[in-house]
Amino acid sequence: MKIPTKAVAILLSLIVVGQAPAQADFTGDFAVPNWSYSETNASANGPSNSLTSTLLSITSADWPAGDARYGTKGSYSITIPWHIGLITFDYEYTTIDRDNSGFDMATYTLGGEETDLVASDIPKFGSESGTKTLNTTGLGGTTLSINQKCTDCILGTATIRITGIRGTPFRDSNQLLAKSPATLSAGTNSYTCKPGAYTFLKQGVTSEAGAPTSLIYSLVLDGVRVSALSSDKWATMGTTMVGATNSSVAGTATLESAIWTVTGAGAKSAQCEILAYQEHATTSVLSNNL
Repeated sequence: MKIPTKAVAILLSLIVVGQAPAQADFTGDFAVPNWSYSETNASANGPSNSLTSTLLSITSADWPAGDARYGTKGSYSITIPWHIGLITFDYEYTTIDRDNSGFDMATYTLGGEETDLVASDIPKFGSESGTKTLNTTGLGGTTLSINQKCTDCILGTATIRITGIRGTPFRDSNQLLAKSPATLSAGTNSYTCKPGAYTFLKQGVTSEAGAPTSLIYSLVLDGVRVSALSSDKWATMGTTMVGATNSSVAGTATLESAIWTVTGAGAKSAQCEILAYQEHATTSVLSNNL
């Protein structure tokens, strides 16, 4: 029997879709190297853990009956990127504890506060799955932890599995505008960059004098970025916010200025770049060329 051309096309498209590779979860901002694992009161009896590009998994400790070790916890932690306003992940929890999930609780810690991720009355061989969305606006630079705990750590384990983690950049209508350019000057053996002035538009409407709370200064010599300095030691904006630097020049930075020590300063083509941050708004400015 001859199969219609349209049917063949549909069949081929289904085959292609079926063979498409699975989307990796722990990549980009949430890549595996960005996570760290820690344990409290652990032993050969657990907890145990695993993290790949598609799955984060922690299983609670389980000691032999009559030999309990109380208060064991395994945790995967990550520093929240400053630009992420929402973090969403899919979770699946299973327990084989003789009692219930209250004895092997899965939790998350956000902004220093620990919260139960699942119900406390899931029975033996029970499970819970779902999607969790956390508001992380303003929490950039703080820590998010996924935890699998046990209270008595006997009579069965529980496991938390995290997949599909993704971040949503926050949306904010605040605007930061450069009012005057940055200035770069050269001394005998140093360069000094000052940030200039800014205008801040609250919600994009109300105009007021800009007062950036974080600045990243970059020094470019002969077309090469040789240093990037943060006024708050990268607490607000991370190193990924600026271009690659060879870090060959040392310096110091505050909200007022950045100073680099360079023997024979002024002998090379030089320019300063500044990335300024205020209330979720950023702007980039360039200094004069020397």
